[in-house]
Amino acid sequence: MTDRHYVYGCSQLLKNLRDLISVAARFEEEGKSIEDWLRHEGYKNIHASRRKLTWGAAINLVIIRQTKQLLRIREDSMADWPF
Repeated sequence: MTDRHYVYGCSQLLKNLRDLISVAARFEEEGKSIEDWLRHEGYKNIHASRRKLTWGAAINLVIIRQTKQLLRIREDSMADWPF
């Protein structure tokens, strides 16, 4: 088992993750497709692949995209620092 490191005090991050998973679960329970949920999350070009995408993999895909966006915002804001 690998060590896990958590950022304490990030209640907004935990809330966002819970919300993301809850919405995905609701889509699954309502019988909607993973592609429907990805479109709901802002993915525009979803192509059916040969490999079946699971709900867990789709959730990871969205989390990775959101993380990249946050890192880009962070890098852009740090580039404006005067030192």
